[in-house]
Amino acid sequence: MKNPDTLKIAVALMVAGIGLQRATAASLTGGISITASVSLNAPTATATGVTSFTGGVTFSPSGSYLGTAGDSVSLSGFIFSPALSPNPVDTLWTYTDVGLSKTFSFKATGVTSVSHTSTLGTDFLTIHGTGIASGTGYTDTPASFMLLFSGGSANGSFVTNPVPEPTTYAMVAGLGLAGFAVWRRSTRR
Repeated sequence: MKNPDTLKIAVALMVAGIGLQRATAASLTGGISITASVSLNAPTATATGVTSFTGGVTFSPSGSYLGTAGDSVSLSGFIFSPALSPNPVDTLWTYTDVGLSKTFSFKATGVTSVSHTSTLGTDFLTIHGTGIASGTGYTDTPASFMLLFSGGSANGSFVTNPVPEPTTYAMVAGLGLAGFAVWRRSTRR
């Protein structure tokens, strides 16, 4: 092999990436779906804010949130039009998994769309937005949400959108360099 330094550099980058990956907390994965009673600041067709979420809130977890079903969720009211207020909504929702002693929360950072529609005499309000999901033992993770309101009820989903960690890029770069070194060595024979 004419250039062993290329392979050494690639292996060093992969080892460093794996070591850093183990040293950092993982991003949240998955999300939750909610169903709740809701009070809006006006009829559904003209509402610009959520006054409160009332009654029992039910949710369905996935990914990092699994094992939390049955724990109670607290949701906060907010203004969504003409702009998110307060901005950000520091705790749009929060809950504690009693069995695992972990707390999860969602900070709304923006509203990407608001639409009012009416079908067969029923008014619907749909809000799409962005935020940050947090959880005990996890790094803050970019996320998105969708809320659908109609007839005094709300249905929504909050889904995490993890961004690859810098260490992932280091591992990919290391693998690329290792592959290049092997390819180059095989073409020189």
